[in-house]
Amino acid sequence: MLLAVLLVVLAALVTFLVIRFNQLSMNRSLTAEALRQYTEARRARHGLVPTYLIAAREVVGDSVETHRLESAVRAAGQSEESRATGPAEFRLTLCVAAVHARVRSVASGEGERPTASRALARELFQQLRTQETHIGAAARHHNSSVRAYEDRRRLLGSLPWRWAFRPVAEIGYSLADAGDDDAAGPSADLVSPDGGEDYRPGRLSEDL
Repeated sequence: MLLAVLLVVLAALVTFLVIRFNQLSMNRSLTAEALRQYTEARRARHGLVPTYLIAAREVVGDSVETHRLESAVRAAGQSEESRATGPAEFRLTLCVAAVHARVRSVASGEGERPTASRALARELFQQLRTQETHIGAAARHHNSSVRAYEDRRRLLGSLPWRWAFRPVAEIGYSLADAGDDDAAGPSADLVSPDGGEDYRPGRLSEDL
């Protein structure tokens, strides 16, 4: 009888451990997929920024804002670890907004500037804003998945598997993570293409 009880307990324990392993594996896979989406969104924006810079310089010429944006996209593309790119990506968001604000101010003050160039810069900014939305959403999704993974990993029942499931870092994509240096300059107020001030880059505190 005792042997039978021990066998039942052992079977239940093995079943529990297998289920917990599968749960942790699923959580880790979700974080990996969210990171892949974040990386793809970053690459898409990085590919669009050089074209936007050309169009913006047709309107404003070489300026502090365009040089900062050029440096920001270069810095954002240099990091090899995707989870460490959040601050650089947020600085890039600020610099894109600063160039857009500069384009708008020049366009409103100098009517002789080429209309086609202004229209192209505006269209490219809208595409960049869409890409930034994707980046922010992917970062929030990733961090939500990381928190669920870490919560499950910290449970007592996960202790036997912690050696196989290592901690996963969140993506720091916010103004605080970008630091308090004047990377984007004083004209980095985040604005919408139609001149309103309702546009803000994706924040990790927003609900999914």
